Amino acid sequence: MKRKFGRTATRRLQVESLEHRRLLAVAAFETELYSDNGGVPGQLLADNTVVAGETFFLRVTAEEFDPFLYGLRTASLDIDWDAALLDVVEADWDLDSVITADLPLFHSGTLDNAAGRIDELSGTAMLSGGAGRSIGNMHSETFAMIRMQAGDEPGTASIALSKSETKTITVPSMILQDEQLRFEAATVTIVAASPPAVSEVIPPVDSPAAPPLTDSAELSAPADIVEVVEPPEVPVISEPDPEPLPPSPVVSEPEPMEDAPVTLDFDANQDGVFDFADFGLLNIQVVTAQQGPVEPVEPLAAESAELSPVDTAGELIEEMPAAESTDEYRHVCIAVRPGDVVAAETWVDALAQAWLADAEARRHRRGIL
Repeated sequence: MKRKFGRTATRRLQVESLEHRRLLAVAAFETELYSDNGGVPGQLLADNTVVAGETFFLRVTAEEFDPFLYGLRTASLDIDWDAALLDVVEADWDLDSVITADLPLFHSGTLDNAAGRIDELSGTAMLSGGAGRSIGNMHSETFAMIRMQAGDEPGTASIALSKSETKTITVPSMILQDEQLRFEAATVTIVAASPPAVSEVIPPVDSPAAPPLTDSAELSAPADIVEVVEPPEVPVISEPDPEPLPPSPVVSEPEPMEDAPVTLDFDANQDGVFDFADFGLLNIQVVTAQQGPVEPVEPLAAESAELSPVDTAGELIEEMPAAESTDEYRHVCIAVRPGDVVAAETWVDALAQAWLADAEARRHRRGIL
């Protein structure tokens, strides 16, 4: 296409995206808000909302994006805010605690709360001398942590970061120009503090409201006097007194008789005599004319038959008169003086010996031995 003589070529307008300009930045400084947990940073305030009159923390972060660099060894910036709504807590304003310990050298920063500004906030690390390290190498790191306080009135305040006269330097050493730095501005929303909860007092349902008083109306009784209604009397029915019982005759306990004879109930066969018959009729011998005379017994049996009384404690054992002999039976009986333990034991020993002797005699009679 041919152009006419004397006319210039037409220029076209090109639109450049801001994202492309952002990609040109080598380093960026951004802000975050954190709650105040007793003087130390608490939880992240994602919506940047704080309560009027309360304190919070402003975190300033630094990040370097160039893959051929290794972070920032010097960082510097200015901070501005709405002085009518926000303040820096001056009691906590200490550059050594505000700026990160990774940039320990050449701390600077001038606070002006009335103007709402911090000038030349900066810090440096010297890697060759082993003082600190670079920060923000391909990721965001803390550059400064500032404690601030919201005003008493709700509102919306802005916090803006900007370049300072001190330069920002990377590793390896390269001074970043203004177009290579990006600074963020944040908006802080201040809300009113919630009033303390007041519990509503609900009057009792049963108590009616008092009528309004007039000049002519008089109280019949003071308001704090409550008439006491006594309950009706209930007749008390008393039970009749029980008739007194006739006194029972007093029975006196019989006094124990001295030396009263005690009869031991050893009469098993109830024949009135306590003898070997009560132990299985061991000492009963049948004597008849057909059987002839009784066979003599062994000396042990004879000794047991001729047991004499044993006087160990003054007639401990008495020999009772033998029962009358008949043509069929002959009884031998020995009784013990009551109440004497020694005599009872002696009698039991004699009884056992007699028992054995009687058994021995019966074996002889039966021709066992």
